Amino acid sequence: MGSGIYSNAILYSGMILQADYLKDSMPDSQERMIYIILALDRMAQTMFRHPLTVEFESAIQERILKARLHRGQTYPRSTSRC
Repeated sequence: MGSGIYSNAILYSGMILQADYLKDSMPDSQERMIYIILALDRMAQTMFRHPLTVEFESAIQERILKARLHRGQTYPRSTSRC
């Protein structure tokens, strides 16, 4: 199986195809609308959750660094290695 962005593309394509199938197989227009809304919500979560989280974490880290540098503090060195 692939790795990286290509495997994600296959997963995302499968989710879109499933949403299209569910939308098209519903006899009632209200049920179709529910599946359209769920598909849009899932797509928004998939596309935007990670960048928003990274942006938020970066802003927090930047504020922490600025506050510590302003006070003249330094980070303690870690003895563990990743």
